[in-house]
Amino acid sequence: IYISQKWIRTPRNSVNCEYYSLCGGCNGQHIKYETQFHLKTKPIIDEFQNIFQIFPQVQLPDKIYHYRNRMDFVTFPEKIGLRKRGNFRKIIDIQTCNIQSKWANDELKILRNIFFEHSHLIYDRKTENGFLKYITLRRSFETEDSLTILTFNEDFYQTEQETSLANKILKLSAANHILFCYTRKKGEISASGSYKVIKGKASYQEKIFGKKFEIPFDSFAQPNLAEFQNILDFVYSYIDPKSETMIDLFCGIGFFSLIFGEKFKNLYGFDVCKSAIEKSNLSIKITFSRQKNRF
Repeated sequence: IYISQKWIRTPRNSVNCEYYSLCGGCNGQHIKYETQFHLKTKPIIDEFQNIFQIFPQVQLPDKIYHYRNRMDFVTFPEKIGLRKRGNFRKIIDIQTCNIQSKWANDELKILRNIFFEHSHLIYDRKTENGFLKYITLRRSFETEDSLTILTFNEDFYQTEQETSLANKILKLSAANHILFCYTRKKGEISASGSYKVIKGKASYQEKIFGKKFEIPFDSFAQPNLAEFQNILDFVYSYIDPKSETMIDLFCGIGFFSLIFGEKFKNLYGFDVCKSAIEKSNLSIKITFSRQKNRF
């Protein structure tokens, strides 16, 4: 839904975010949430009704703050935050974000203090000096497991500065798992590519429908599991008991196959993320050892 520039100029002190209208997210906060929800869902409902003669039921979320289980923050000298709205080259310095968990906000504060104390380690995209490009924070919804991922340019790998920084972060970080990732100087991808485990492992654990999932650091996971649970409940109740085969496209860690797999004899999953496929194959074999499956 496009939010007009006129609406965006609403005073920032009228919404629950000091960065409102500056960073690229949450642009509709000045609008009552029920109205936002209507604006976002109405076009979808209309399409279903007009094209398929289906009349969807919609449900307001229980939680509109502190729900998101992954956030990626970009770094620049003297700034760690999110891209400026409408300008990818500008960064809004963010101290806290109201859509991520309290743990993530606490962890962000710790990391900001470390890197502002050692500002020479932050990558400068103009001069190409420094190393740190992104901070990624991932937090489990059910298990409270946590993962901090720091993405550096590849020149940082196996240096004395890397060793010194790793030791400092190990002392101060509250994450259960810590990873260093390495990417090209010109690359703008976070939490991807070659990596080194500094603490714990290269994944974190999630629990949904009573089932445990190991989510690799570079694999997609639903960012709002609290509300996604309602969708899963709905889909589960409508699966035809006569169905024999489930095709799980873009399966990732085999999330839907693990949730709904007990209803099918055959499971087929497809994805391009190697680490996710490895995790999904292992989980599927353990959970459904008697079923035929191919991932």
